[in-house]
Amino acid sequence: THTSAPVVYHQHHSHESSAHALPTSHLSRICAFDPHTDHSTMTALKLFANAFVKYMSWIPSPTKENIALRAFGIGLVPVIGYVNPKIEHVDENKCVVRIKHNRRTRNHVGSMYFATLAAGADVCAGFLAMREAFETGQPVIPLFKEFHGTFGRRAYGDVLFTCENGTEVRAAVREALQSGQRVNLPVSVVARVESMDEPVGEFELVLSVKGVGKN
Repeated sequence: THTSAPVVYHQHHSHESSAHALPTSHLSRICAFDPHTDHSTMTALKLFANAFVKYMSWIPSPTKENIALRAFGIGLVPVIGYVNPKIEHVDENKCVVRIKHNRRTRNHVGSMYFATLAAGADVCAGFLAMREAFETGQPVIPLFKEFHGTFGRRAYGDVLFTCENGTEVRAAVREALQSGQRVNLPVSVVARVESMDEPVGEFELVLSVKGVGKN
């Protein structure tokens, strides 16, 4: 089955004032959609893209991306809002996402739960596609066709996820928008705890993107 991917929210609360929030009309319309239907998902993503371009182009990165990710989680993928990933850095080449180690994200032995690690990899790779779509104003639907994970040491601290396939993801998004066909692309995500030298997780995913409104 496909796993929906997205985007993210930042720690610097001073930049996240109500003045920077999505307009209430946009957010309420997004949250009213039934995510189980393609039509509702596509309409919601169009609203995200339009709001991103119209209202948030002047907001510095990664604050605007974190606003978009938070709204995405509220409206379409509530588990993203629950584990609360934050974009630390994003540009044309890579995305870095942080998930805090806390009661919501840890397992029964106190380390970060493997499903939380999977969610972090999903967000980190998927947001590269969402960012490109939002920047162009032409939204796409990102999904994952495959997911392979290797877990190293247990993560007893905040985890940073890094994906450096930005150039390839941008090309795949442009191809999907131009061709109208779904495009598949292998991407890699590495998860680390800052106090550890070796990764706590390494993930290989197949990102699948399709232009909104395309068959």
